Amino acid sequence: MTKILHFTDMHLRHNLPGTAKQPVRLSREMPNALDRLSDRIKEISPDVIVLSGDLLDVPDEVIAGASPDQRSLSEWINDTTADYQLIWEWFEATSLPYFV
Repeated sequence: MTKILHFTDMHLRHNLPGTAKQPVRLSREMPNALDRLSDRIKEISPDVIVLSGDLLDVPDEVIAGASPDQRSLSEWINDTTADYQLIWEWFEATSLPYFV
């Protein structure tokens, strides 16, 4: 039987400034949560990892193509890309198959 490690809706923010509009999301804590999960991967021993739901907590304005503050949209996009890169690097470091 295939063992699946599934988690969802990280709403991660690391390079993106600010924090989630809903503080209970703990968007700033997600990089540390990924580190803690990395420490447990061997113990859990999944065959595959699945991440569903919202990966990042990007402001709605940025998604719509506008800057929510004095920073340029390209700065927001660069920070968003860097956060996606952080997630990709985490998955790659697990050396396990994954679906996002």
